[in-house]
Amino acid sequence: MRPAVHALLPILLLCCSAELPAAPSLRLNAKSVPRYGHLEGAIQGVPEAGNPYDARQVDLWVEVTPPSGRKLRVPAFWWEGQRRAPRGDTLSATGERGWRFRLTPVEQGRYRLQAVLRNGGSSDRSRPEGLKATRGTSPGFVRRCATNSRYLAFDNGRPYFTVGHNVCWASLSEYDDYFRRMAEVGENYTRVWMIHWNTALEWSGAAEGYDGVGRYNQQNAWKLDYLLEQAERKGIYIMLCLDSFNELRIRPEYPAWDGNPYREGLGGPIKQPGEFFTNPEARRLYAQRLRYLVARYGHFRSLLAWEFWNEVDIIESYVSKDVADWHRQMARELRALDPYNHLITTSYANSQGDPAVDGLPEMDLVQTHNYGSRDMAAMALQWNRSKLKDYRKPHIIGEYGTGAAAEGIGSDPEGIHLHNGIWASALSGSLGTAALWWWDNYIRPRGLYYHFKPLGQFAKEVPWTKASLRPVEAKSVSFAGAPPQEPVSASLISTNISWEAAPYNRPVTVTVPNVEDQGPVASQIPGLLHGVRNHPDLHNPITLLLDAPRDLELITRVGGVSGYGGAGLRVTVDGGVKLLKDFPDTNPQGRNATLQTYAGAYTVPLTQGKHTVVVENPGADWMEASFVLTRYALRDKPPLRALGLAEDRGLYFWLQNADNTWYKHSLGEALKEVPASVVVLPASAGRYTVTWWDTYTGARTPGGAVEARDGELSLKVPPLLKDVAVILRRA
Repeated sequence: MRPAVHALLPILLLCCSAELPAAPSLRLNAKSVPRYGHLEGAIQGVPEAGNPYDARQVDLWVEVTPPSGRKLRVPAFWWEGQRRAPRGDTLSATGERGWRFRLTPVEQGRYRLQAVLRNGGSSDRSRPEGLKATRGTSPGFVRRCATNSRYLAFDNGRPYFTVGHNVCWASLSEYDDYFRRMAEVGENYTRVWMIHWNTALEWSGAAEGYDGVGRYNQQNAWKLDYLLEQAERKGIYIMLCLDSFNELRIRPEYPAWDGNPYREGLGGPIKQPGEFFTNPEARRLYAQRLRYLVARYGHFRSLLAWEFWNEVDIIESYVSKDVADWHRQMARELRALDPYNHLITTSYANSQGDPAVDGLPEMDLVQTHNYGSRDMAAMALQWNRSKLKDYRKPHIIGEYGTGAAAEGIGSDPEGIHLHNGIWASALSGSLGTAALWWWDNYIRPRGLYYHFKPLGQFAKEVPWTKASLRPVEAKSVSFAGAPPQEPVSASLISTNISWEAAPYNRPVTVTVPNVEDQGPVASQIPGLLHGVRNHPDLHNPITLLLDAPRDLELITRVGGVSGYGGAGLRVTVDGGVKLLKDFPDTNPQGRNATLQTYAGAYTVPLTQGKHTVVVENPGADWMEASFVLTRYALRDKPPLRALGLAEDRGLYFWLQNADNTWYKHSLGEALKEVPASVVVLPASAGRYTVTWWDTYTGARTPGGAVEARDGELSLKVPPLLKDVAVILRRA
């Protein structure tokens, strides 16, 4: 059935005409709507023209005068009716076509509306129409929070905290199922790509439904109408990604340049991908598309944000200065067009992003994408901490996963990395949960939606817009009783994974302390060992200086190996080579898939005493690596990670067994319970009630009361196998 918002008015079938008429006429579908409700209208008496999407041919908008008197220009758009088959996803044209406009009144009171058609140097106007916006119940559009710069809020001040995951493309019937399942567990966020195989507006005219650059696919336009309306009904907010790196990529992985309508030869103005950001005509055509997007979709409250690019840094020939200048100009164009001031963002494949773009005042949100981290909680904490410090803007981990090619998800059937990612990001300063990427081959088929419900319920208890709310970490963590004397392994599992110049993509020397917690050391070393041929500038041998308290083993755990030449592993101890392995590229000609055949543990024995160990990749390209020193340390504190948020009257914390990671699970390491512990938290003086939260079921358990003195509160934590959340409220 066609959505109700589209079944509004009979639209006159209009003929092309060389001359524009003297006066358009405006027809509204209602004379009264609630505040933040939707109004749609038809503008009659204006022909289609040669290209109805080109404002140089038909420059048509509606001048809106709200009760405050500050006039708005709402652009009109060309519309062609579509009908969805009763069963399935097939769309067919209804034959209705014409000019429309859409409006969401943000003020209560009386409005004056008038269609305006620019005709040469003059403007032709319709007879004014009146509209009354009555009291409504909607909280309005989502904005950056005025009282706390880390978070988002609705127009009425109510906090909005994202809980969700990516569903970037799917059929309409699949989206129906996704949105239903997401709403059932309280998810309120997703991300949708306007990609040429799903819902893009323009692409090569050789592709079905497309008509080249500057002309828009009306079936895909209808699909987006449908998705945004269904999302609004389900309480789901969409980050709409307008373009992806694929479109400007020639390289074999995910190329789409051959069909890009901006290409010379396909009707476009550019010869090479990088020219997209500098060519004046390409910029004009993009601004034309922005006008259509705002006109047709800007009125949707479910449109959370415009995302210009998905991972723009991995296009062909990325030039930071050009891309930054483009983002500045296009954000300003979009801001001038959009009467609702939706949030604006963009994204990068490299987790570090590009400060020249992320730092632009025109970018409202900062994103991080991250794949391959072995410890998702540590990853979320690291990037939230650094991005909030660097940009002082709301931050979200827009994509994450065990691997960029889905490697690793098969060894995590219960969703450990999903669970840890969403809880750690939520309680370390993010504007919402980290958004997992694998929606169609992981979350949906494995039924992992249940992870979101307890966190969504917990989030409702947090005063996100309160000015004093801030990320904090525990002051100390200790055993409640005597520490165990059994030697334990020290793990060097790093979240530093990058194919770009970075501090850890060069030789590094670290002294390994005789303690179990190797976090400070791991933060200095890479998660990828780069070889000597393809990217010699990234070659990064690791020198470990250690004093082994007993005989032990150094285990190098290799993950994926580059499909662009393979890699190698060499370990020297005190100058002597103890391990040398070659990992050749076995891909067939023309294929560059990441090699998993070499994944495993490679062991070098170490005797008691001081050693200098060098681990190096002497091969052609990169490989994933992490390290374990067996029986290296006596455990002096529990492996308990405590991170959370504090405000003047409450604490909101997530406590996690740091050994419970998807990566350790994939290695077959048995998870051991953390003994009873004591966590010291920063807190204002006073008496606090304690409520424990089961992060898997949402069940709440009263935990009595504790007293805070001298800025500290000691919380006793029962034995813990996986993780638990806790809220402490001051009486």
